[in-house]
Amino acid sequence: MNDMSQDARDLLEEIERDALDSTVPIADVLRKCIVLGRYTDSTALRDWARRELRGYESETDLPAYRKVNAPICLDAIVGLNHVRGQQISPRALPEAAQEAGISERVPLLTSISEIASLANADGSPSVSISLPGASTLVALMNHEMEDEFQQILSLYWRVNRNTLKGLVDQVRSALVELVTEVINELPPGERTPAKTATDQALNVAVYGGKRNTVTLINAQAGGDTSVEAQSLPSSPSQETETWWHRWRKRGIVVGASTFVAAVVAIFTWVEWKPWQ
Repeated sequence: MNDMSQDARDLLEEIERDALDSTVPIADVLRKCIVLGRYTDSTALRDWARRELRGYESETDLPAYRKVNAPICLDAIVGLNHVRGQQISPRALPEAAQEAGISERVPLLTSISEIASLANADGSPSVSISLPGASTLVALMNHEMEDEFQQILSLYWRVNRNTLKGLVDQVRSALVELVTEVINELPPGERTPAKTATDQALNVAVYGGKRNTVTLINAQAGGDTSVEAQSLPSSPSQETETWWHRWRKRGIVVGASTFVAAVVAIFTWVEWKPWQ
């Protein structure tokens, strides 16, 4: 038995223990998953752990637990009053934003460490996350209102900090479930999980996939056996990338006569800086 095999089983137990201990930073547990992915030759496990640690580049890679519900809100000046946190319907946004799919479903692409920090920070019970292209949408909405006594200042999602805490807890739970699935698939006497078993455990624990099942039914008359096999779910990374994750450059300055062009441009050129 080689040392790596010994380490792999010990590492599984460490991951389970640390995931169950809320005082251990979740990032530390995920780093151990990268090492486990190397032992088991599971690229899928390493990639998931790295995305959680560094943040996701595309919404299409996001597990379901990273898409949370939150209201769209605005801050504004109305006459002499300053309005904060006014909730609005997505239908109140410009048509281009609605067609682009901005809704009350928030994709959280940032690193798990930043999410955990925001969840546990002191202050208000919620955190503001800017809508993509918010500054240009604000300018367009103010132009459409044409009211000098009303001015929208900002547009954002208001995400409850308990929602963020729940997200971090889901990652911990996924890690515990992943270890359980892997250990259950280990043959007697083996200490290194197979790549296929590790990949399957990741799909079950993180992406909500179903376990591979094989059912054998022996015919009483002597012979026929039927086998049913359930395949792994397809990887979410195969989907087409959405519009707001291709933004890389900042800066659109538009006048009143060029708002229509600006709305089109935001879907390509405005960088999304989520945390206000």
